[in-house]
Amino acid sequence: MSKKGKVKKTTIQISKELKDELDKLKVHPREPYEDVLKRLVKAYKEREKSERLVSKYFSLRRRYY
Repeated sequence: MSKKGKVKKTTIQISKELKDELDKLKVHPREPYEDVLKRLVKAYKEREKSERLVSKYFSLRRRYY
């Protein structure tokens, strides 16, 4: 955040096809793309964490069985 509490914004360029895919992921038509992207990042991080845990489980399991 900046000094005044406002979040700085930026612009990114994406293909029309990707924009269309993001539109399909919106919870409602007026949902900001930032919210869609935050949900995607959160889901990615949760999946990544889950995959690490599963991998760790199986490596420990192999060690003891």
